[in-house]
Amino acid sequence: MFQNFSLLIARVKNSSGKIRGAGFLVGEKFVITCAHVVKDALGLSSYEQPDSDQRLPLDFPLADQVTNSLAKVIFWSPPRPDGSGDIAGLELLENPKQSHFTSLVTAENFWGHDFQAYGFPVNHDEGVWASGVIRAKKANGWLQVEDTKVPGYQIEPGFSGSPVWNKQLMGVCGIVVAGERLPGYKAGAIIPTDVLIRSWPILGQFVLKPPICLGELYGKTYQDLINELKLYTSRSENSKQLPKDILTTGLYQLMLRNFQEAKNILKIYLGFEPTNAYGWYALALASLMDNRPKLLTRDSALLIRNHLVNALQFDKTQIHAALLLISLDIDYFKAKGFRTPSPTIAETMLIIEGGKITKSELRTLISFSVIPEGPIANLINLILSSN
Repeated sequence: MFQNFSLLIARVKNSSGKIRGAGFLVGEKFVITCAHVVKDALGLSSYEQPDSDQRLPLDFPLADQVTNSLAKVIFWSPPRPDGSGDIAGLELLENPKQSHFTSLVTAENFWGHDFQAYGFPVNHDEGVWASGVIRAKKANGWLQVEDTKVPGYQIEPGFSGSPVWNKQLMGVCGIVVAGERLPGYKAGAIIPTDVLIRSWPILGQFVLKPPICLGELYGKTYQDLINELKLYTSRSENSKQLPKDILTTGLYQLMLRNFQEAKNILKIYLGFEPTNAYGWYALALASLMDNRPKLLTRDSALLIRNHLVNALQFDKTQIHAALLLISLDIDYFKAKGFRTPSPTIAETMLIIEGGKITKSELRTLISFSVIPEGPIANLINLILSSN
């Protein structure tokens, strides 16, 4: 995930090609940066706003293929006297060749989280990495960050607009907006994702969400799992971790989309609790790795199917597992002409029809689904439209 993140960092330039700051590709065509970076690149005064026909040159220096792009400003929140604002949203005139994606992340408390950022200070057009620790919010809503190491680069002019990678949450938690200019102080400020989203709501669609009804089905919210994980990991290393602790840790990694780690932990849990249906369902989600079923290899598809069948074997009310199994059978096995053992699609449909699931749960399922369209979405909409 971090590798994908670095590929999406942009250099924002002026018309003569001089680098004025950084930015970050969100989705296929949107770039988020600081308004003062755009002002500097376009040569605007403090009170001017960019025109709709003005274009910003930029590129992605760490991408697989470095190509020059042009962007226009479609969202503008200039710096305000109270220190807020300073956000600009750009739209690329052509989609970049890279198709990588990194999620935005939010949290109530970032204190102590490790961060990494990539910027372009003076005499470093190729860019340099800075790292440190996130502190807490300031009065204007920005987050304070500090470089706690002695050698190395720090947040300074040239980092503005750079995305901030949160090591604990494995996603982008904001963009750099300022660096401390006083000698001896290795600190800076970032605009956190929740402020970015409130300012430019279109960014909300790129926030990391749990996989299919994960928190709702397990009865825990995302923050509940984080709090439980902190409690468990605060115990001494000599204390024996209970199976429930292991499940919580595995679900936490799954919510972060750290799929390989989630698989490893969930397999350990199922060694303690081999008949736990929800454990098998979670292992299927981790093995799917956010892919659509049609993109799987046959070995992977068979393995995931086996996990889902185990979930249904131990709990016939596992409607979420049944829905995912139908999607897998239709999108992969039936589409490729492979026959599947029991349960068949018809048998799985009987499980769904006989199970107990509310329309509210189904709406949540389709909103969080790793397969937001296609047969499974059609099936859910059909159930929702029936009496």
